[in-house]
Amino acid sequence: IIAFGHRKQQGKDTAVNAIIHHVFSTTSFDMKPKRKVVARSFAEPLYNICFELIPEFSTKKFYDTYPFEKEKLIERLNMTPRQILIGVGQTLKSVIGADCFAQGLLTNRNLEEITLITDLRFPCEVKAVQNSGGVCVKVERPGLDVRGDEVDDVLNDWDGWDHVLTNDCDKATFEFRAVELFKKVTKGYIVTGKRRRSEEHT
Repeated sequence: IIAFGHRKQQGKDTAVNAIIHHVFSTTSFDMKPKRKVVARSFAEPLYNICFELIPEFSTKKFYDTYPFEKEKLIERLNMTPRQILIGVGQTLKSVIGADCFAQGLLTNRNLEEITLITDLRFPCEVKAVQNSGGVCVKVERPGLDVRGDEVDDVLNDWDGWDHVLTNDCDKATFEFRAVELFKKVTKGYIVTGKRRRSEEHT
């Protein structure tokens, strides 16, 4: 498990997409992971619920492709999709448990796959990832002025990241950095198929 956090518009999805593309395009037998690599999101069930219940709400794939659409007001509800996601998500957590999304993803995942998580944002998610032998990666884009909220800012002061992936360059260079980090983190266990943390941590 490699989980990327934590603030919006830093490059988390770009990093994961670059890794997925690398895995599928690699032809060298020695470099190709021996286990399937998949991208997952803690919030995926939340998007599905909102999509099913709110006619104006779009799919997670749409919002991943056009993230600024999450900031546009749905007039009937006088809320943006982002506000809806936060509100519904917090309500579900208060009813089911704070770690319901983390446990849902990690309990149901295929243990034979390498799971890339695109939205690590809460301490309970960090704990769940670490308890599952996973790695936490902070993606940061220096100089980008993004207004935070009660979701984005939770891990601002946490300093337990296994790695920091800095997005202070052009897209191609950043994608290269993401792929190199993936190789470093997975070296030592994707070939053997064992679920253990890499010895290459920084």
